[in-house]
Amino acid sequence: MSTIRLDPDRVMATLPRQAISGVGEVWLKVERVARDGEPGERLFAQDLLDRIAESCTHRAAVDPSFKLLTPAPSMAGETTTHGLLKFWGYTVGNRGGFTASRRDVLDHVFAAERLPPVYHPAYLERWGGPESAKRLLFMAKALAAFIADRRRNDSHSAAIREWRADLEHLRTSYHGGRFDFPWPTPPR
Repeated sequence: MSTIRLDPDRVMATLPRQAISGVGEVWLKVERVARDGEPGERLFAQDLLDRIAESCTHRAAVDPSFKLLTPAPSMAGETTTHGLLKFWGYTVGNRGGFTASRRDVLDHVFAAERLPPVYHPAYLERWGGPESAKRLLFMAKALAAFIADRRRNDSHSAAIREWRADLEHLRTSYHGGRFDFPWPTPPR
């Protein structure tokens, strides 16, 4: 049972006053209900997610101050600051989440039917469809790039260990026997 009560009129009325980060927070809350709520709530929330996406598209087209997120690329085209994994709560290292919560995020992102509309469509296109080779490869390359970008900094050793473990989780859970692309191997 969800702990969030959805009032679609109230949600939609607040969106025009929200910055992109606020719209993202609202979308995440509604997405959780669409995923974890009671059956009636899920359908209702899915409809509301469509309305939020339409609102973002419209607002980005007519309001120059409403900029959809386009993360600055690292080697894999993903960043730890504003990327899609971070948006869904993926964190590692000293301030990171427990293994189970990180893996839950990775598993959810891999299977997610909807991606947050607060990101530019060109960025979301790079993620591919749910449970696709394109999405898995993008996620794996992102984790490998995080490792490569920070491997020379001892203060990131815990994060690097967790990224390596999570990369292995993706490989063993989704890649083997299902997809034939070469698995990214981060430098040691």
